[in-house]
Amino acid sequence: MADEVRMLAGKSAEAAKETTELLGETISSMKEGANAADDTVQSMLAAVELADKMGGLIDDIADNTKQQAAMAAEISRGIDQIAVVVQSNVDTAESSAAASEELSGQADTLRELVARLQLKE
Repeated sequence: MADEVRMLAGKSAEAAKETTELLGETISSMKEGANAADDTVQSMLAAVELADKMGGLIDDIADNTKQQAAMAAEISRGIDQIAVVVQSNVDTAESSAAASEELSGQADTLRELVARLQLKE
């Protein structure tokens, strides 16, 4: 019976040793898992930070695009105003040319009339 007790004590000691090793491995695995979780959290925080920065950049691009659209509309209005002035100048030039032709014709008529006049002495 003492042999059986010694044998059982040996088996218990061996089981306790194996349990201690398993607990050590489990604790080590838990530390590795905690480290992996921390790394994951840091990666996610970095991704969120980058997403926030990207959102800010997209907002800036949208604001700049609106400003450029407003400037383009203002340039377009300016071009339209220039076109109106140019058309007015064309109309004025055409009117001036017509008036010049009429004056030229009247000058020719006046020359002819003056040439017909004879001075009386």
